Amino acid sequence: MHECIEDRKDLWLIYELCSGTTLSDHLGTVKGEFYKNERVYKVQHGSLYYALRNDLTLLADFLRRLASALATMSRLCIVHADLKPENIIVDFDEESGTIKSLKIIDFGSAFILSPEGHSLEH
Repeated sequence: MHECIEDRKDLWLIYELCSGTTLSDHLGTVKGEFYKNERVYKVQHGSLYYALRNDLTLLADFLRRLASALATMSRLCIVHADLKPENIIVDFDEESGTIKSLKIIDFGSAFILSPEGHSLEH
């Protein structure tokens, strides 16, 4: 977050513009259609999905980055409360096969816990 501005009516949170794509979009898309009275799904995996499956070094880098972000949140006693693939932005360079950045977004449901494990009030 770059800045926080509060006026009489609203609280404005100014975040950096993240490049990349959500993890869910990187992993694939699911499309369903009816065929002979049955729902049939087609899954199209993205390039990051195949790269993670085939390159253990890349998978280790992905997991290290995610664990580091979660450890930082834990150290700061922040509970995200809505962590899912749609809230993880990955900037994956297909050409080099490397992850440029991994960011967790959408802290709208987040809250802070005290060291004793109680939710802190605003």
